[in-house]
Order: sequence, then structure tokens, then C-alpha cells
Amino acid sequence: MPAPNSFTVFQDLVKTGAMEPALGNLYSVEFGFPAIIKFLPGFQLNPRKYYEAINYFADEVTIPSRNVTTGDIKNFGVTRTYATGQTANELSISFLVTKDQFHRELFEKWMNKMAPDSENRVGFYDDYTTNVYVKKWERGSNLISSVRKEGLDYHSRLNKAVGVYQFVKVYPYNMGTQEYGNAQGGVMKLDIQFKYERYRFTTKVKNVGDWTQDVVVNDFNKVSQLLDLSVGRTRYDHTDFGV
Repeated sequence: MPAPNSFTVFQDLVKTGAMEPALGNLYSVEFGFPAIIKFLPGFQLNPRKYYEAINYFADEVTIPSRNVTTGDIKNFGVTRTYATGQTANELSISFLVTKDQFHRELFEKWMNKMAPDSENRVGFYDDYTTNVYVKKWERGSNLISSVRKEGLDYHSRLNKAVGVYQFVKVYPYNMGTQEYGNAQGGVMKLDIQFKYERYRFTTKVKNVGDWTQDVVVNDFNKVSQLLDLSVGRTRYDHTDFGV
């Protein structure tokens, strides 16, 4: 009988995949189209470029914390605390900036259209918000990708989705600073913080849209079917998220 803290037991659990530690660098990010983006003057947006620029150039994603707010009551003796509600921090994404300044232009125009600094008005809430999905991937689906090159077959096992964060009614509210200098050049990044109404997390990804745990979804054709990029709506089945 191994000891309760046996390292051998831990090794066996990891080797069999039953409790293998998750990797922080396997994820994807998807934004629906906010309605106002369709009407941005002088900004021609290709849906494929939008998807690829958001997903592949999201260098860091900070999933917000969740907190339960509490109150105190004391009648006699011990003070008791009780739940009064919930609060959550902002969703933060750091994008690698492309040479054509796509990300800077996108969020500049999105935020200016949402709350124009030269006009005494703000946009309609439903027009400037969208849903955001952050998917957590792990290695080891049941699908094998095969490619034939120069008479040889190359096989690789695709990733599988093990969890999905759904952020509802998202909009950018803070765009971080960027610095230029004469020091050695480095890759530029743009930090964006987002407000949202609420978020949900589910591991029941087999029912999210048409995708299963054994299907990789970093595929624009499949994404475009579920994220209606023409009108800013999503076709996900929200029942798994409880929203």
C-alpha cells in the first residue's frame, strides 16, 4: 500500500494521462463581430483576417478571478459572514502587433465608435458588445492528421478541447500604452482590457456548437459557421454554459 503522498502514485497518474498537468500554452481566442465594426468608416475588414489576427496573435490571455462578496451579521457571540453577490476582474489580452497596425486600428476605431470623444453621445450597448470564447486545448485527441510529402506519410495527433470560457457582452474599455525607443528592436505588443456582463466555464465542450472533444477547431471554415462573422452573432448552444 503506497503512502498517501507517494511520488510513485503521482508518476503513475501522470503517465496514464488520468491527471496529467495542463499546459498553459495551448489555447485559442475567438471574437464574434460587434455590429458597429460593420460600419466603421474606411475600415475594410476581412472575416478571415479578423479571425486569424485575433486568435493567432493573442500572445497572452489573463482569465479573470472570481470573487464572492460578503456581509457580516452578529446577533450574539460569533460573527457570521454570508454571500451577497459576485464580482470579477476584467478580461485581459495582450496582442502581438502586426506591421500593418491591424490591432491598433481595430481597437481604436471600436472604442471611438463606442464612445466618440468628439460627440456628446455613446453607442448602443448591443451594437458595440460581442461574445468572446477562450478555448483550452490539450494534446491527445482521437483524430490523426495525415500529410504526404515526397512519397512519405507524416501523421500527427490533433489537440482536443477540454474547456471553454464564454464571456458575454464584451467590449474593450482600456488600451494599454505603447513605447517607441532607439534601443534594440523587439516585438511590439498591445494590451487590451475588456469589460463583460458575466462569464461561464464548461468542460462539456462536446455540445458546444458542432464540435466534439476529438475535433480541433482552429479551422476558419468551422469557426465561421458558428461565429456568424457577418452580423456579430454567435450560433453556440448556450445551454451548456448555464447562461
